[in-house]
Amino acid sequence: MKLSLLDILNESKETEYEYQIRYIDGPIFYKREKGEDTWSFTDAEEFAENAHNSKIIKWDKKEEK
Repeated sequence: MKLSLLDILNESKETEYEYQIRYIDGPIFYKREKGEDTWSFTDAEEFAENAHNSKIIKWDKKEEK
């Protein structure tokens, strides 16, 4: 397989994700693009493969009044 410069540049622009786990009646796994505000669901397998300590964002549960 022949790699072009364009292929190499596209690989370096791979999307970075941040991960979060929330415990709401069990673990719920989330991810978002780095720098974005919107979280989306992910599964436990992807979380385990990609959520390294540097990519995990702490979830602070807000208390309801």
